[in-house]
Amino acid sequence: MDRASVDSINSRFRYDRSTIFLGRLCWFIKKLFCSLIVWQSLNIYAIEIPSWEDLRQNEKSHTYTPEEDKKHHPGDIKEFDLRKLRNHWPYLVEGKGGMGVLLGEKEAMVYRILGQPTRRSFETLDELYFIRRTITGSILLYKSVVSRIRYEVSENQEESLKWKTAAGLRQEMIESMSEDEAKKFILNFYKSPPFLEKKGSLVIYFKGISFYWNGGKLRTIEIFEPWETPS
Repeated sequence: MDRASVDSINSRFRYDRSTIFLGRLCWFIKKLFCSLIVWQSLNIYAIEIPSWEDLRQNEKSHTYTPEEDKKHHPGDIKEFDLRKLRNHWPYLVEGKGGMGVLLGEKEAMVYRILGQPTRRSFETLDELYFIRRTITGSILLYKSVVSRIRYEVSENQEESLKWKTAAGLRQEMIESMSEDEAKKFILNFYKSPPFLEKKGSLVIYFKGISFYWNGGKLRTIEIFEPWETPS
C-alpha cells in the first residue's frame, strides 16, 4: 500500500472520530436543554420537589408514628387508627383522610408518602393521580394543600386491596348489592345522616364521605371536609 493510500485512510479515520464526537456533543447539549425546560416549568407551577431521602420512602419501608404526625396535622388524631391510615392505603377515614394522607396536609407530605404521581392535571384543582400496587386514585390540591381524596374501588378480591372505613364500613358488606340496595345499607349504617342523593351518587356531607356508581357498581369513594348544610 502506497503512502497516499495510508494518508487517505488516516484522514478518513480522523473524520469519522470527529463526526462521532460532534454527534455525542449535540446529544448532550440537547439533553441539557430539555432538562432546563422541565426545571423551569416546575418553577413556574411552584411544585415543591421532595428530597431524595423523601422519595426513598415507600409503603414497605416507612412507618409513620403518631408523634411524627402531630407536627403535620395538629388536630385530634385519636379518633381513628393513624398508623393504619399511613401504612394501609385502602383505609379511609370519613372527613379526615385516605390513601395514606390527611386532608389539610401539604403537597410535600403527599410526595413523602406516595412518591411522585403517575400523572398530574391542572384543569380544575391540581390533581395528583396515583397508580400503586394497593391503590388507584387521586389527591386533589388547593393552593398546594390536600382538599379532597378520590379513591377508586379495586375489583381485585385480595383482602389487602379491599377498602374499609374508620367507622367500620367495609367493601365486602356492599360489593354484591345493587346501587339502590347499597345506598339504603350505607344510610342505615351511618344512622340516617343528612345526605344528597341522585342516580349514580350518594353524598353524606355531614360525615365527609361520598360514593359514586357507574354501570351498577361502586367505582369511587371521595373523602372531604364535612359540611353541615348542602351548598
